[in-house]
Amino acid sequence: MLAGLVLDEPLARWVAGYEQSSAWNPIVGVLEYLAGIAPWDLEVPIVLVTGTLLTLTVARWHPRARSWMYVTVVYLLARNLMMWGKLLSGRYRPHQWVKIGGPTFGHIGQGASFPSGHVTLFGGLILPLVIAVPRLRPLLLVIPFVMVARIAVMAHFLSDVLAGLALISFVAWACAPLLGADHDAPAARR
Repeated sequence: MLAGLVLDEPLARWVAGYEQSSAWNPIVGVLEYLAGIAPWDLEVPIVLVTGTLLTLTVARWHPRARSWMYVTVVYLLARNLMMWGKLLSGRYRPHQWVKIGGPTFGHIGQGASFPSGHVTLFGGLILPLVIAVPRLRPLLLVIPFVMVARIAVMAHFLSDVLAGLALISFVAWACAPLLGADHDAPAARR
């Protein structure tokens, strides 16, 4: 994380020196729709909570209840922690900071860059899904793409996207006991 803080400002200045490609945002926008993050930001929480309740209620779906609960708790917890982080850090986005200068943190009500919401939302959905269902590993490629895209359009500093990744990784690890002991079975049996 320290490397991100040391590299944040030089990287932001370097990216600002180039014309930002117009391709990044539309691709991320398509991914938002595919992940259920757009057009309605409550779609994913509603689907996850509904799925969890159904797997707890319908007897034949009980074997999937722990996985649904794990994905739901990780996503909702990471999403809430991310929103609190944005609220409390008040960090300018790089495109704001390049124009204004000065410190990047402490601009409550004006800055909402730290941690990256996109990385947290995509990662908070994809990482627990991959942990619960390992055959979905190719989805992990979305997370670094989103990280690079958010830096490339000057929406986030390097440490913002790294903090989003660290946040989802920590929450996924901390919530892993929700999966239960039977989930620790060797990969060959899955």
